[in-house]
Amino acid sequence: MRARFVGVMVLLIVAAGTAGASPSETPVFSLSNPRAESDLLRVPQFTRPASDTVWFGGCDPQTHLALEGVFWDWDTDVAQDPFQGWTSRDLKAQTGTYFEHVTANDFITHGDPCIPMFPPQPPDTENDGQLWLGVHQDEADGYDWLNGMGYSDNFCQHATSPEFDFDPDLDAISVSFEYFNDTEDAFDYVYVQVLTYDAQGAPVQEYEVGRFDDEIGSPDDPVLFDETIEAGSLEPAASCQLRLYMLADGAASDEDGEYESECGPFGCDNLALTVGSSAEVYDWEADAQGWSFDICPGIGRFMGITGPGEWSEWLEFAGVLCECAISGNALEFVDEEGSPDWPPGHPVGHEEECVSNVIAREGTPYQPPDYNTTIVRWDQYAYMRRPAGTFYRPGWKIFPFTSEANPEPHWSTRQGQDRYYFVGDDPICYLDGVSYTNPIDGTPIPAAWDSLRVVYEVICSCDQFGIPPALCQYEGETWGSPVIDNFRLGITGAADAPALTGDTGYQFMDAFGQEFPFYVEPCDAGNSNITLDLSRDSDVQNDWLGDSAVVL
Repeated sequence: MRARFVGVMVLLIVAAGTAGASPSETPVFSLSNPRAESDLLRVPQFTRPASDTVWFGGCDPQTHLALEGVFWDWDTDVAQDPFQGWTSRDLKAQTGTYFEHVTANDFITHGDPCIPMFPPQPPDTENDGQLWLGVHQDEADGYDWLNGMGYSDNFCQHATSPEFDFDPDLDAISVSFEYFNDTEDAFDYVYVQVLTYDAQGAPVQEYEVGRFDDEIGSPDDPVLFDETIEAGSLEPAASCQLRLYMLADGAASDEDGEYESECGPFGCDNLALTVGSSAEVYDWEADAQGWSFDICPGIGRFMGITGPGEWSEWLEFAGVLCECAISGNALEFVDEEGSPDWPPGHPVGHEEECVSNVIAREGTPYQPPDYNTTIVRWDQYAYMRRPAGTFYRPGWKIFPFTSEANPEPHWSTRQGQDRYYFVGDDPICYLDGVSYTNPIDGTPIPAAWDSLRVVYEVICSCDQFGIPPALCQYEGETWGSPVIDNFRLGITGAADAPALTGDTGYQFMDAFGQEFPFYVEPCDAGNSNITLDLSRDSDVQNDWLGDSAVVL
C-alpha cells in the first residue's frame, strides 16, 4: 500500500510532532515499500524531545536488559559484549528448505487449508507423490505470516535432478512436466534451468529453459511445460542437471500479506527428462527419486563496531567531520573486507536486520496514560542517495504479541513504518529519530507495551526499489555509511491528537484570487497549494499538489 500525506489548508504551519518536537532541516527522504520509488516524500525529523522524556539504552551486565538514563554508545565492553546486546540477521538467509516430495497426507498433517495434489488421486494417498514448494500452514502461523501457507519475502529455493553425462555438440535436452505456478507477477519467478559442468565438475553454464510468474494453472488443472534444447546450443561441457529455482524479491508475499499464493507458489509432477539417449521419468510416487533440495546462500551480516580512527577517516573523506555528535565507538554495517571501494560500502542485495537487547517497561512507573508515546533518537552519518540504492528503516519488536494466526503470547516480528529512508545528494551527519507511536505509515506501537527491542534495517538494491540502471550508477557506494551512535529509546507523554508537522518542501505558491475575474482583490480567497508534487509520475493522479500542513 502506498501511503501519502493528507493536505490540510491552513495559513499557520503547526509543528505538533511527537513529544512536542520541532522539525529539523535534515534532508532525509523516504521510499515506500520496495518497487515504489516514485512515492518519494520528504520526511520531517525531530530534534527537541519533551522535557519529561525517559531514555533507555545500553546493557546491564547482569540482566542484559537496557538501562534507564543510558544510551547505546558502544563505548563500554559489557560482559565482553562490545555490541551492548545488539544482534543482527541476514534477511536473505533462508529459514529452511522448502522444496519437497509430498503426498496428500503431508498437507493434512500440517493443517493446510489447501491440498495441492494433481488429479487423479488414488485412494492410497501414501504413494501418490509430487514435488511441491512452499511453507506449510503451521510453520507460517509460527512466523505470523498474514496469509498463512505459501512463501515469504526473499524466498530462494532450489530443486535439482540427478546428473547426466552430456555432450552438448551431439545431445539435445528435452524436458516436460505438469505444473502450477502462483507468484507475484513480474517480481517473483520460478525458473527452469539446465546446469552444465566440465569434466572436473566445475560449473560451466546456467541455461534458462523457461520461467514462470503470476497465476498459471492450478492443482486441479495443471499446465504442461514442454521444451527442447537442440544439440549445439550450449557451451562445451561433460555433464548436466535440471534445476527448478524460485527467487522472490523483498516485498509482496504470503509473509507480509501483500500477495496470496492460495496453495503455495509452485508444484509439479510427471517430469520427463531426456538427455541425448538417456531418458528418465520422475513421477515422485514414493520418494524424491534422487532429486536434491537446497537453499540459496545469504548475502551476509556486516554489523560491526567502528572506532574513531576508522569512522573519522570516512567522514573526513566525505567532508562532514565538523559538527558531528558521533564519538568513540559506533555501529556500522558495511562490508569492510569485500567492498571494492574505499570508504567501504554494501554488496548488492544486502538486507540486514539489526536488533537491540530488551527494554523492559513492565514494573516501571512509566505507564500510560501519563507516558503514552514512544520515540527513538540516534546520531547518524549517512551518504545514502538514490543512485547508491542503499536505504535504512527503523522499527521495533514487542512482547507479548498475539495474532489471529498465533494467539499464544510471543515476540512479534519486525513492526513499524513501511517506508525506507534515503538521505539526499550530500553526505551529512545529523540527529535522526522517529516516532513509534505516530509513524509516517505502517503499524503504530501499542501505548501499553511491556517489552521492546529496537530494530534498524539496512538494504541495498536498486532493482527492488524499481530504480533503473541509468539512475543507479553507484549501487552500494555509501562511503562507510550509515554509522550510528548514541541510540536511545524514549518514553514520554503527548496529547491524544494527530501530529501536525511542517516541512521546508511545503511552501505556498503565489496565487491570484479565484472569485474576481477582472482585477486583483486583496480579500479574495486563493489556492494554498504548494510546490510538492504528490503524484510524481502517475498518469492516473495527474498533478496533485500537496498543501501546507500534513497529518501523520
